[in-house]
Amino acid sequence: MNNVAVIGLGYVGIPLVLALIKAGKKVVGFDLDNVVVQTLSQGDCHLPLWERRVKKEIHSGENASFTTNPEDMSGVDAVIICVPTPLSSDGDPDHSYVAAAMKSISELKVLPGLIILESTVSPGYTRDIANELFGDNLASNNGVVHVCFSPEREDPGNEEFTNVEIPKVIGGLTPACLLKGSDLYMEVFDHIVRASSLETAELCKLHENTFRAVNITYVNQFRDLSAKLGVNFEEVIHLAKSKPFGFMPFIPGIGVGGHCIPIDPHFLIAVAEKEGIGMPIIRGAMADISNSAKSALEWLKEQKVEGDLLVTGASYKDGISDTRCSPAIELIELLSKEFSVSFWDHNVDSILINGTEKESLSDSEFRGFTGTIIVVNQSGQSFCEREILSAGAVLDARYRVELKV
Repeated sequence: MNNVAVIGLGYVGIPLVLALIKAGKKVVGFDLDNVVVQTLSQGDCHLPLWERRVKKEIHSGENASFTTNPEDMSGVDAVIICVPTPLSSDGDPDHSYVAAAMKSISELKVLPGLIILESTVSPGYTRDIANELFGDNLASNNGVVHVCFSPEREDPGNEEFTNVEIPKVIGGLTPACLLKGSDLYMEVFDHIVRASSLETAELCKLHENTFRAVNITYVNQFRDLSAKLGVNFEEVIHLAKSKPFGFMPFIPGIGVGGHCIPIDPHFLIAVAEKEGIGMPIIRGAMADISNSAKSALEWLKEQKVEGDLLVTGASYKDGISDTRCSPAIELIELLSKEFSVSFWDHNVDSILINGTEKESLSDSEFRGFTGTIIVVNQSGQSFCEREILSAGAVLDARYRVELKV
């Protein structure tokens, strides 16, 4: 399989395109966004995190081409789907982007021999949509199309290991599908973990991120208790980490962001509800997560903050430019209703707050800021600890403590 198409050129699709090219594949990148396609076709990238590698490794017209025309994927050996699966306005799983992607593949003049879905879906969805749209064209019905599900495990900004080094789970509609999907991914990724079915691979993704959501909620609640007791929670975590078994450290924060942890547990809740299982722990965790920014605001008000405020981040995760579902931005929006709020983030130049564009402060402006600094990430804490500041106070909204700097 030398010719591979990738549908969805975002935070999952772009690093996958790069991995496929590195494995010697010729890639067709498809996206509905014409600006994204034009940018990539010109050798640039719309995502700053991948800009350097795209410019260096992608040679449009040689090892890759980018298009908004689905028929340009006709005749490729495999198609990999990396489109968003958000929540609807009612908070239910929205599979519409996946359905549209699968439908566009089913309408190609020449069908691919392999389809791999990487987008998060409800258990059973891959099997159902494959049977619905491909029917007699499936390899299991003597057709040509093999179908697999392989949950993406992107960790933007992780410098310890790349996406090809993270073990890749993959399940197939049939054993033959699993074999075909594994054959492709063994050329791309360092380690393949085969699932016994599509459904186990689908649930694997939901389990991973729901596990994180529940534990993040727990550690934030524990943080609140420690703050009330006057106990240094950072030290509590450090001490607990000394246990060599049965413990995994989670760090408190002002909420969770990105497109996995705030979203994926709702897919699990939805299918559990359908099966008559309540899952109150998960429901409670997600309710707490949705209220995280408001909780941080309430704590800050308890500290009698006033005047000008500076929040030390805008991205959902420290060290990257991705602001999707960022709790820092939500906190800034809430604070801006009552206070004059600035922000500082080396990776985010500007953000839109209540319809107004707000630019990041420079390092010198940070040092000269005379109001209250609200630390929401490690970068902010490190800057405060190493620089001479003019601020009246520094409050760590993650640990609910005032920092002495």
